[in-house]
Amino acid sequence: MKLPNKTHFDSPVGGEDKNKVIKIVESKSKLPRNTKLSKQYKSHVEIAQQFDLLDFQNASKLTGNKFVFFKNEAAQLELALCNWALNLVAKRGYTPITTPDLARANIMEACGF
Repeated sequence: MKLPNKTHFDSPVGGEDKNKVIKIVESKSKLPRNTKLSKQYKSHVEIAQQFDLLDFQNASKLTGNKFVFFKNEAAQLELALCNWALNLVAKRGYTPITTPDLARANIMEACGF
C-alpha cells in the first residue's frame, strides 16, 4: 500500500469513447495502400475465424468485451507452447508447480489489485 498501483492522473475516466489520441503512426507496409495485392491479405482475426479458432461472442458474455476464447487447434497450440516452455525450464532445474486460481486479499493487494 506504500506504492499504490494507480492510473496516471491524466488518464481519462470512462469507456473507450473517453480515450485521447496521442500519436498516429502510419503503416510501414512496403505495398502502397491502393495496390490490388494488399487487398488480398487477411488479418489474423479473419484467418482464425475462417478456421474456427476463436470465440469472441461467448468470451464477451463471460469476461466482457475485448476478450476471446481460443478453441480447436488454437487452444491446442496455446497448451503446446505452455508445455514446451514448462519442459524447457524444468530441464534447467526449475520445479513445475500448479496453483489454485484463488489468492488471499493481502497477496492481491501486494500485486496491485
